[in-house]
Amino acid sequence: MKFPEPQFPPLLHGIGVDHGTHPMLVAARLAHRAKNGAGDVIWSRSKARTELAIIVEPEVTLARAQQMAPLSMLAMGDALGVLCPPQVSVLFRWPGDIVINGAKAGEVKLAAPRCPPEEVPRWLVIGMSLQLMHDNHTSEPGEDLERTCLLEEGVGAEVSPSDIIQMIASYWMAGLNAWSDSGAAAYHQRWLFRAAGREEETPFETAAGTRHVGKVLGLDEHAGLVLAPSGEHAGTRAVPLNLPYGPHLVHLDEIS
Repeated sequence: MKFPEPQFPPLLHGIGVDHGTHPMLVAARLAHRAKNGAGDVIWSRSKARTELAIIVEPEVTLARAQQMAPLSMLAMGDALGVLCPPQVSVLFRWPGDIVINGAKAGEVKLAAPRCPPEEVPRWLVIGMSLQLMHDNHTSEPGEDLERTCLLEEGVGAEVSPSDIIQMIASYWMAGLNAWSDSGAAAYHQRWLFRAAGREEETPFETAAGTRHVGKVLGLDEHAGLVLAPSGEHAGTRAVPLNLPYGPHLVHLDEIS
């Protein structure tokens, strides 16, 4: 059974793709070839996974534009705050994981053309996804402690994928407007409130495989993680995303 097309807020234009097609890769290819531009949203008709990719044309450097990652995580968190029962825990695990009741349920990724971090990229794609139901229908609820889905957490039976997509897009657009006016101050404290590792030491791993353990203190101006390192009584440590080679950036070589 087909579900209805999602309705997007002004300035966003939806383009649906069939199940099995990766919206983020489609969006990045279209943006790279200048066939689509700012405000276009590629979304998936998959019933098992909510996926959407938003094309933007930043007016800030690539390093600063990576603030789109926590901003987008917050949009997903706001949507889940409405959808999930009150007792369900929704947290953000840097750099891009959405964690529900301790298990990964979604993620945020970025794609951009290769350019120095201090330059303004021609385009940027923000990919957001949430697992609605398990791909492996033979697994029992709670069997995989590392991953979960909305259906397993009591969400999804009464809402369609389109409902979730348009809700995320609406929160994202509102967040973008606030970010345009106030920068990182528009989201930082609210992101930190849901940050995994804010109250206890948590391991984090960079794209290069470097492991860091500590309590989360916040984010720096480039969305790098600021930690109070494990075993140290004073001082902080910043763990950068290192764009354009960050842990949640899809390289142009992979999408051309």
